[in-house]
Amino acid sequence: MPLRARIAEEVEGLADWSERQTRLVKTALRGYQSRTAEGRRKLSWQGVQSDIRDVTGVGMGGKDTLRQFVEGGRSAPVAERRAAIVRFLTHPEVDALSLDEFLAPADSFHAPKRLLEYLDPGFDGMPDCPLPSLCGTYEAQRERNDRRHTIRLVLQQHSDARVLTVQETHEKTRIPQSAGIKGKKNFAEAYMRKESKGWCVFTPEDNILFFLKEEQYGANHYYHLVSDVDIWTGKPRASFVLLRYDYPHNTGSVDHNTVMLSLAMSELQNDALFFRKIEAEAPCHVV
Repeated sequence: MPLRARIAEEVEGLADWSERQTRLVKTALRGYQSRTAEGRRKLSWQGVQSDIRDVTGVGMGGKDTLRQFVEGGRSAPVAERRAAIVRFLTHPEVDALSLDEFLAPADSFHAPKRLLEYLDPGFDGMPDCPLPSLCGTYEAQRERNDRRHTIRLVLQQHSDARVLTVQETHEKTRIPQSAGIKGKKNFAEAYMRKESKGWCVFTPEDNILFFLKEEQYGANHYYHLVSDVDIWTGKPRASFVLLRYDYPHNTGSVDHNTVMLSLAMSELQNDALFFRKIEAEAPCHVV
């Protein structure tokens, strides 16, 4: 269905924007204003309103309407103007907002698509990475002190071939030190479980970047590939090594470069995780 027809059918009939949609539109408008400012004086909000009118034929009303909506506490414009804003932001020559992203039921994949645009080296004929070959369920384990960490990643194909959705489950268990401990039943059962969701993208440097957000508290963490997986062959992967990041490592008050590097490298060794595929026919569907 043509973009304009989709907007007429799916956007113009909306009684109002959700909080998420309002946030997306405001971010896209700020992004458009900043982008058009490169190399010349920053575009005013009246200028943005003028561009919207030129593209859609719909005015925004007062001269300060858009600024008050984006930067102030003013509610979203009336239905006709809301539809015009979406039509403008999703116009191919503007491309500040994805209609799929706007209509999605939850926060999803505007960020990775913009990141991919930034990472694109601009080479003609740059092929899409065959990320579907990575789809599957992978598991890594590491032991430290008397704790065992089990991390499971489920990678699934997104509608954009350059993006995979990622679901992570992180369980921490105590490692029994003896056959029986008085008063301790089910001693090896998980006592900590965290679930995170996010996405990963492939870079022109043959790396894979993972961005994940913990569902309960919203904490962020990241992975990047440290083992070559020869992704261009498109063959299903059985394993890979990822380096996990969240908070910087504490090196205390040490101010000697050699000692500090040694402490940091020691911590980084614990963050390198070997993931192996545990489901040969793991789910791989378009999200």
